[in-house]
Amino acid sequence: MIVFIPWVGLLDVTILALPQSVSRLDHSRQVFQLKDYVPPDVPPIPRGRLPGGGPRAYVPPADSRIPDQDHSGGGVRGCGDEIVAIAPRLSVMGRTGSTHPTLVWHSQSDDHEFLELQLYRYRSGNGNIFEEVLIEPIEATAGTQGYMSYTLPQDEPGLQVGETYLWQVVQYCDPNFEEVGMVTSADIEVVPIPAEMTSELSGDSVDNARVFAKFGLWYEAITAVYDANTPAAESLRQDLLHDLLTIEANTESDETEEIVEQLSELVDMP
Repeated sequence: MIVFIPWVGLLDVTILALPQSVSRLDHSRQVFQLKDYVPPDVPPIPRGRLPGGGPRAYVPPADSRIPDQDHSGGGVRGCGDEIVAIAPRLSVMGRTGSTHPTLVWHSQSDDHEFLELQLYRYRSGNGNIFEEVLIEPIEATAGTQGYMSYTLPQDEPGLQVGETYLWQVVQYCDPNFEEVGMVTSADIEVVPIPAEMTSELSGDSVDNARVFAKFGLWYEAITAVYDANTPAAESLRQDLLHDLLTIEANTESDETEEIVEQLSELVDMP
């Protein structure tokens, strides 16, 4: 789990130890070892519920990079319900061809107050050094079945092609945004839009989502269907979650069981 200290300006963030927590006090830097974090009680991997067969929609590109960080997420202070980044977190880095992408997560809570979106850029050549890009309190509105999203505003500087970023959603326990309750995070890699992809796009959002998934652009694909308002969009969303669950379940990591359980619950939703 990763939580950073937000502050004003573009400064370096160095991870000293994982997991960590953060306290927002006068925008000053304060990094310390998290001593009161208790990992959630995760049941065994539900092998009988894991979907079988090949991919339904999303196939990660063969040259996909593997995340450097622990993106298991979880609780810190014990307040709030679980939030889950809807993106690859263990197996590969999810890709986007957009400089202002949409980031999607799922919340099991009916209370969406005190949320903050944090975006950091990885420093080249060092997976533990970050630069702050955006710290934004968000007034999120729940979509279908708890799916929520944040789109990088067009009036903000766009992400840079060829760079990799870490994004996380933090739910605080208080209106002063001081006590961290729950956190979820994922990486996002910005890549050039494949030239051969554009000729396959059409005016249908679901068909386009399948094209995005085919070319490995996870963030575009899930953006098009996460808040499904048609049976076709809902079906594709569940196919994407199925594929995400499958690739994460095949990853050897201490966090695999927890992430598989989170995704299994979403796959099982009607």
